[in-house]
Amino acid sequence: MPVNKHDEYVECFESPDGSFVIEVMSEEVRMSHWINSFRIVKNGSRVVVWEPARSWSLESHTWLNGSEVEVVLRKYPGSPYLTVRIDCNGRTAQFNNAVFPLATLETVMNLEL
Repeated sequence: MPVNKHDEYVECFESPDGSFVIEVMSEEVRMSHWINSFRIVKNGSRVVVWEPARSWSLESHTWLNGSEVEVVLRKYPGSPYLTVRIDCNGRTAQFNNAVFPLATLETVMNLEL
């Protein structure tokens, strides 16, 4: 169900305590090629915690607790899968055994490709 009538993000996955939500929109970019664009928002205030470029696809996610989530991503087209742990409260990400400010995560991941 859409978050609101003007919103294109159609699937929502709340953290166990309901503090944060992952909003996902799947779009077909080529025949049988799908990207699951996503963002993480603070539930209630709707403040966006992190929203990567639409070329990043959310392949899976696992909420570890109320504010930490592990996501598996790939960049379209054809990049390897990357696993990242995101701390929504601390606005940090753990990737390749290092911790980065969440605002720099996409740049760091692009260096791995």
